[in-house]
Amino acid sequence: MTERKVHLHLFEDDDGTTNAHVVLDTSTTALTGHGTAHCHPADTNVPGVSGHAIRLTVDTGDR
Repeated sequence: MTERKVHLHLFEDDDGTTNAHVVLDTSTTALTGHGTAHCHPADTNVPGVSGHAIRLTVDTGDR
């Protein structure tokens, strides 16, 4: 079994924008991904890790 380290950085702005930066450390190289998600105007702004942050993280991982 091989273990890999993943570093996930989420940044949420007051305007409903979430940015993610992901780094996968393979011990010989680092693979990075990033993405941005925006709240739908009808969504309520909830502080903390919200649904759009999780969708962004999954989307970034699929790349």
